[in-house]
Amino acid sequence: MDGLLIKQNQNKHRVIRLHYSADVEKNPILEKGKKWRDEMANRYIGGVNSLGWRREMELDFGAGSGELVFPEFLDRESADIVIDPFEISETFTLYGGLDWGNRNHVAFNVYAIDESEDNYYSIWEYYKPGNETNVFRVAEMMHVQCPYYERLQSIYYDPSMNKEDQQRESLDDKTSIIRMFQEEVKEEYVVDKLVPASGRSDVAAIQLSRLILFGNDKSKLHIFKSCPNQINEFRNLKYPERKDYINESEKILDKNNHSWDTWKYFILSNPYTVKPEQKIKVGTLKYINKVTELAADLAQHSGRSLQEEFNEIYGENLTLV
Repeated sequence: MDGLLIKQNQNKHRVIRLHYSADVEKNPILEKGKKWRDEMANRYIGGVNSLGWRREMELDFGAGSGELVFPEFLDRESADIVIDPFEISETFTLYGGLDWGNRNHVAFNVYAIDESEDNYYSIWEYYKPGNETNVFRVAEMMHVQCPYYERLQSIYYDPSMNKEDQQRESLDDKTSIIRMFQEEVKEEYVVDKLVPASGRSDVAAIQLSRLILFGNDKSKLHIFKSCPNQINEFRNLKYPERKDYINESEKILDKNNHSWDTWKYFILSNPYTVKPEQKIKVGTLKYINKVTELAADLAQHSGRSLQEEFNEIYGENLTLV
């Protein structure tokens, strides 16, 4: 029978794998089944080649292992993603993103939002190895080198930067990176726009970025050619090699992802992207529909089932029908 696999695992337990093609109405070998598959796959960004479809529908749980996060980026970048710099309109709203690394790179990016066209622009970057810079140099850079500091509404950063693990030069107690930006630097270089990011999830950021990059005929994210490090990171972001014995959520390889992190903090935190919604009462049909919708979106890219995502969000072992 097509789509049905029965085998015995190493523990001598019977394993049954049932694929959608076991239903003759959905078997893509037939015209009717192919039509069904294509219609369903269109609900996933990237269609049948998307990570979500391959994991959830094709039962390929190794999909994405060691693969690029945004394989389409290379084909699309010259068309409408990577662009020549231009003068930023006064109508654009500007934000910053900051990722700190003592042993890795320090990355700072400036992002502009054009609400009239619903476009995002990455317009300026700073990218230095952590051992070649420090808080004092970065604070001075923001005020002196960055031409957009005064226009920034907020600079979103990793909340772990609030951890008080930095030894002061002349005192016995420790402080945090954020407090150093606000208390240790010269008065004229105090960074007063720092806001902890309200989101740090790679899963959520990837999902939202795919919608922005590839969810329309033209990309809604445009990166200036003067930001080569961010361009390089978007080109080369990868998933780690999957280990069969570890059931991991969707993560990216923790390497050369510092500029990506600044984008992640920005896109998951700024008030334009994260629009406040009226709170829905828990337990109502509207609430369950909202949770189901969110779970379906997450399941497309997480490799988990809709039921698993729903249970985690809702917090109860309910069954979806």
